[in-house]
Amino acid sequence: MKTGTELRDEGMELALWGSGDWQDDFNATAETLLARNGQLTSAEIVDVTGPPPGSSNAIGAAMRSFAVAHGLKPIGYGKAPAASRHAGMVAIWGRIAAKNQ
Repeated sequence: MKTGTELRDEGMELALWGSGDWQDDFNATAETLLARNGQLTSAEIVDVTGPPPGSSNAIGAAMRSFAVAHGLKPIGYGKAPAASRHAGMVAIWGRIAAKNQ
């Protein structure tokens, strides 16, 4: 029996399968936004890259992959700017500053 983590990772891999150039564009755009603003949302990235060629699940998979690779965590939540999202909530990703001890 597979663990939840294994199933999640397989699902992410499946969602990103065939997204090739789109995922490269997603990562490059995310790098730019993070460097400029110190934080980002998947909605901001997709505003630049457009939607993925396959499943929209690729957005979350690409965001999680980028966040893990860059040590990002959700630092807040805001309303999605796209009308098609019906004011749904999106995570704002950034680096959490280490507390001074």
